[in-house]
Amino acid sequence: MTVDPSRLLATRFKGGSMAPTLRDGDVILWRGNDGHPAVHVGDVVGFFEHERLVAHRVIELDAQRDLATTRGDAHLSSDPPLAMGDIAYVAVAALRGQRPVPLGPISDPLRLSLALAHEARRVGGALRQRVRRIATLRPPKH
Repeated sequence: MTVDPSRLLATRFKGGSMAPTLRDGDVILWRGNDGHPAVHVGDVVGFFEHERLVAHRVIELDAQRDLATTRGDAHLSSDPPLAMGDIAYVAVAALRGQRPVPLGPISDPLRLSLALAHEARRVGGALRQRVRRIATLRPPKH
């Protein structure tokens, strides 16, 4: 896919992988990525996975192998390394309704704690459901 770096693209974010930074329904403004020097650690980038645009943050760059490692802010594990040429867009702004959404790096301590809390709620919710299911089981009669 050819991306024109001189044009901005607006898309609506869907999902929870970038919580707490981005929420379902936020609008992301992208610029086309015309070259990997324009990509930095901490940037929110867009790449295509199974014909779907994925928005994740760059957490590591490997200039030797021309690779970027990304991760959703709400995830604890990283995505597989991505060829720099596969990064189609770099986020320049985001909006929640009429308000701008800061896209700063997740290394900020408050944002990191919010991301960890989001992941804990997600995992904790699944654990609570399992405990409830186990609690409803009746012990075998002897």
